[in-house]
Amino acid sequence: MPSNKQSTKLTRRSFLATTLGLVAGSTVLMSADANHSTKIKESKNKKNMKKVISTKNAPSAIGPYSQAILVNGFLYTSGQIAINPETNELVMENIQNETHQVMKNLKAILTEAGMDFSDVVKTGIFLQSMNDFQAVNEVYASYFSSDFPARETVEVAKLPKGVNVEISMIAAKG
Repeated sequence: MPSNKQSTKLTRRSFLATTLGLVAGSTVLMSADANHSTKIKESKNKKNMKKVISTKNAPSAIGPYSQAILVNGFLYTSGQIAINPETNELVMENIQNETHQVMKNLKAILTEAGMDFSDVVKTGIFLQSMNDFQAVNEVYASYFSSDFPARETVEVAKLPKGVNVEISMIAAKG
């Protein structure tokens, strides 16, 4: 049988562990081993870590996905195409205008999340034809002032709604 001193020590540990767990918003599981020491295992509540970002200043999702998700300071955008959110029409007069509309849509999502292009760390560009690479690259570059993000650009067989370019981004704040 444990002494009063050992029992008090275990009770204090239990109280502190429970209090700290509740303050941190975590679930605390406790167990005592043969030596009366306390082990603490924390399980974080994932719902508090993920936030859906949505704005009327970018096109609504055309499928079962979100415009963007913010998790632990990182923003993951869905691929954006050249839909004008005011008219819900595609902007496809030429590849430059199409790319500008895509970048405007991404800017709206970044703004909604409290970010801007300087927070972007990674982009993915999907082109219907690599022949458009130079024109898309020129428009894309005009949205960044320095420290360009990491990126890949790939040609794909087909894009949603027959567009010529789709761009997704990852941004980080803090």
